[in-house]
Amino acid sequence: MAKSVIAVSVIFVLILIGSIGGYFYTDNMVKSYSVRLDKALENPDVNLLKEVEQNWDKDKNSLMYLMNHRDIESVSTSLIRAREEAAAERYDMAVQEIAVAKFLLDELIEREKLSPENIF
Repeated sequence: MAKSVIAVSVIFVLILIGSIGGYFYTDNMVKSYSVRLDKALENPDVNLLKEVEQNWDKDKNSLMYLMNHRDIESVSTSLIRAREEAAAERYDMAVQEIAVAKFLLDELIEREKLSPENIF
């Protein structure tokens, strides 16, 4: 009986530590991209958006271990759309897509938080 309680406690602690670590990792990554996207909102430059998109393609793989792939791919899609709109010189549409990508990044943090809504 005591071994079972210890085993369950260890598993619970590991899950809790993993969840907290995943939240902080996601939070740091989202903050770094939010700064870049804020710059892109001010000036939707094709080269800046291309750089952000390429960096996101590298970094998103580690996030895919932590959360739903569909959420992460939605951010990728918005970044691609923003770059393409800026390349077509439709800067108002590019700004809208950047804002969508920023919103989706903020949603990643909300989904990773350890809260009752995310548990049940």
